[in-house]
Amino acid sequence: MKKLIALALSAVMLLSLAACGAKEDTQTPDDGANDGQTGEEISWPTDPITLKVTGKAGGSTDLVSRVFAEYYSKELGVPVVVENGEGILQYQGTHDAAPDGYTMCVGAMGFLLYKHTGTLDFGLEGYDPISVISEDETFGFWVTKDAPYQTINELVDYMKEHPGEVTFGMKTSTSVHLETVGFLKAVGCEANVVDAGGDANRVTALLGGQIDVTIEPLGSMKGYLDEGEAVCLGTFQEESCVLCPEIPTVYQQGIDFTFPTNFQALMLPQGCDAAIVAKASEAAQRVLDNPDYVADINALGAIVNSRNYEEVNEYLNNANDIVSELVQDIL
Repeated sequence: MKKLIALALSAVMLLSLAACGAKEDTQTPDDGANDGQTGEEISWPTDPITLKVTGKAGGSTDLVSRVFAEYYSKELGVPVVVENGEGILQYQGTHDAAPDGYTMCVGAMGFLLYKHTGTLDFGLEGYDPISVISEDETFGFWVTKDAPYQTINELVDYMKEHPGEVTFGMKTSTSVHLETVGFLKAVGCEANVVDAGGDANRVTALLGGQIDVTIEPLGSMKGYLDEGEAVCLGTFQEESCVLCPEIPTVYQQGIDFTFPTNFQALMLPQGCDAAIVAKASEAAQRVLDNPDYVADINALGAIVNSRNYEEVNEYLNNANDIVSELVQDIL
């Protein structure tokens, strides 16, 4: 009888220990229960996603973002709604948004400048980048067909003969700002550099004669190029872009000036559940691997390089290091 009682007590103790162990292993969502899940195991998303885009409709980032949103929506099964707005407000709004996966933004290369220039108190570390949805090697200097300079060297010669007279349109604290000031420093010329707003505003100002030179990607200017209304004086890589081999680079024309490729990065606010980040990243990569998406982005004058989550963050951190050095050297 004593043996039976001892065995019974042992069994009860074992069951109690097992129950305690199970209770200790149980996690609430706040404890990170989804950390071990893959992107396919969660119900997110169930509601529309807001995609904050910098600048007005019609600019290069807006055009790329709208194409991406269409494909991304199909991958995720919910609407991805593009919301245009002022750059700093869009970046701040995404940074401050609830980390639930329902607010994202598309950051152009210029957003890397904001912390370095003191415009915002956070930089790349304030977001969780999940994809680089396009890269644009076609950014270059554009003038109208009636400009007294139709090559980059003619522009340099004109500026040397007329210091301070040529007006360059840019947007403050953006990559276009860096490119403009960097070029002028490289050629040793003075010019009138003014803030002419975002892409769409700068194109309007150029065609309307308010500015003489601006920096735009081919996607924003191809129609004007085809119609003979505008001329690209040169792009900023060492070699011509495969999408426009007929346009020489500034470097190929004998001027020692290059600039990193402009990009559009898809970013979440920091703090999203790891499973949401994984699912969002995987869906974005499927978009980038879609030949139809690649063709649509190529039609806008940009290229696509598919990268996984780790590769995206390595790429952007490298770009951030380059911009940090340029800010110190140029601004």
